[in-house]
Amino acid sequence: MKRSLIGAILAFVSAASLAQTTVPTQLLRAGGTPPVGAVGDVASTATAAVLSDGSPANPHTANTPSFSINRTEAQNATDLTGAAPALWVEVLSNNTGTGSANANSNAMEAISTQTGKGDAVGVVGWGIQRGSSGHYAYGGFFNGQADTAGNNAFAVETYTANNTGSDAPLNTGAVPSAVGIHVTAGGAKLNTSALWVSKDTGAGPSNWDSGLYFSSSSVKTYSFIDQSNSTHSIFIGGTHQYGINLANGTYTGNAIQGTGFNVSNSGATYASSLSLGSALPVASGGTGATTAAGALTALGAASTSSPTITTPNLVGVTNGSAAAAGSVGEAVSGNSTGVSMTSNTATNCTSKSLTAGEYLVWSNIAFTAAGSTTVSAIYGGTNTTSATLPSNASLTALTASFATGAAQIVHTTPTVVNVSTTTTVYAVGMATFGTSTMTCSGYINALRVR
Repeated sequence: MKRSLIGAILAFVSAASLAQTTVPTQLLRAGGTPPVGAVGDVASTATAAVLSDGSPANPHTANTPSFSINRTEAQNATDLTGAAPALWVEVLSNNTGTGSANANSNAMEAISTQTGKGDAVGVVGWGIQRGSSGHYAYGGFFNGQADTAGNNAFAVETYTANNTGSDAPLNTGAVPSAVGIHVTAGGAKLNTSALWVSKDTGAGPSNWDSGLYFSSSSVKTYSFIDQSNSTHSIFIGGTHQYGINLANGTYTGNAIQGTGFNVSNSGATYASSLSLGSALPVASGGTGATTAAGALTALGAASTSSPTITTPNLVGVTNGSAAAAGSVGEAVSGNSTGVSMTSNTATNCTSKSLTAGEYLVWSNIAFTAAGSTTVSAIYGGTNTTSATLPSNASLTALTASFATGAAQIVHTTPTVVNVSTTTTVYAVGMATFGTSTMTCSGYINALRVR
């Protein structure tokens, strides 16, 4: 039905039907000069009919529509071909002008200009479904269709123009002031999805090459912002070759910026504070294995739970640094001098406190006699019992007629000390001497082996 038919409909509206409305008869005309007393846009160039209701000098003040179509129907339609609208507008255009290659062919156009208080809305559409279940309500349905090669199709295009004289930057948490599409959830119950991208279930591939596309330089700061407090910010299902592909982007900072975990612009992954919580099970370690031996094999290591001296090769340090406290290789020592002795009495010549662990411990004990002191025997050893000579292999004993007043040194045999709590180890010395006095000086050394 052409636009001329609309004019015909308006021209032949019966006087009875007009009498049932509040629309004055002078608002309706069919071309030419408006009748005397008509109000509205008398400069309109419409060729079929003009409906004018109010003017800046004499505005429409009632909360009623200027033109209303009420239709009640009962159809036996099984598909969309049976849908007969209350208003049908069709334009068939064949643009042949050489200077207007891009002229639009508009079937309908609505403009709402607000010069007072309140919003300006160009088109409002309501789709209300109160029938049987399994059907949908559409506030608007648009079909963009390209039938010839080289042409494009847009089902809906929006254009937002900020002509206020100042930018409208995003203020997170506030209502945006210039928006392309605003999707609002309503009703008393949970809605499903703000945007749903689907495909026609009919014949042909009929799908999208890209779900969302941002053209170059179209977005200044954030392509996506999520402040919804949803359970999942991004949920990925289905089957994909890649989850997130960052390969073609250019990043002046990190490709992924997180709290304590980042992916740099060169692809390196690093963490400033990353905690896995409890121990990670072997089966969840990324190897697909369910046993320790299988995980070692998958990681390229020898499939054995007992490493040898070469598998793996344990490389020592070469920079002269000392092992940290609590680490294998930790070395501790202690010494004392001038400790008074009593003949044939075990004496602590020095001691050292060791934290829990297994150590190799040895000591040196120096016996210093006064000038006239005679010495016939000296003993030395390492023990965890104070002032007690050991009974194990760490005991060293020397008996002889030592030179009067001469100093003697005993080196104890290294022994293994394994303690579960902090324990004191003693370098114990004893001497058989007479005539005068004797002192001892002790030196104790321990090396953590595990």
